[in-house]
Amino acid sequence: MQKARLHLNGECGEGVKASRMIRSHYFQLIYYPGGNQVQLVEAEEDPDETRDLSTNPQYASQRQRMTQQLVAELFDSETPRR
Repeated sequence: MQKARLHLNGECGEGVKASRMIRSHYFQLIYYPGGNQVQLVEAEEDPDETRDLSTNPQYASQRQRMTQQLVAELFDSETPRR
């Protein structure tokens, strides 16, 4: 029997147009290495990704946890800076 995934990660593009993401059931963290930008959204509540929660102190621990998970999943050296 397969174990259920706790998160899903993905990579799209290269260079300045690249993006890396990790998604749990409730949140999605997107990292844009070209501008060293991070976006955190509520995956189910905000499917159009219009409300960035990444700078909201209420979500700081969620952002940190998901950033660590994303860094662990990356296949190259484009890692988010804190």
